[in-house]
Amino acid sequence: IAPKDITHIRQQGEKCLVFEGFMDYLSFLTLRMKNCPTMPDLDRQDYVILNSTANVSKAIDVLSPYERIHCMLDNDKAGFEATRAIELEYSYRVRDFSHNYREYSDLNDYLCGRKQEQ
Repeated sequence: IAPKDITHIRQQGEKCLVFEGFMDYLSFLTLRMKNCPTMPDLDRQDYVILNSTANVSKAIDVLSPYERIHCMLDNDKAGFEATRAIELEYSYRVRDFSHNYREYSDLNDYLCGRKQEQ
């Protein structure tokens, strides 16, 4: 069995969206299609799926050419630490979007309407 690696979906964007898992990426696509059905613009940015926060170091080099990096990681310690690692490397180029679904564990839970337990 091959070790886990990141998934890099190249379109032609100057911006890259970073997700922790593949379900979060699919949830983003679903939300974008639901909210912008006539012009979802799914091909205007690239995507990196970490497949585990343990792979954040593998994503660092891949993210270097991007002018803007949008992190959409989980609202937990591992997600915050992975976002912080990317911010430490690329500072002003990084935007943390997890606040958009802060009441949820991740984008998939947001899509499904499952709030975090307090």
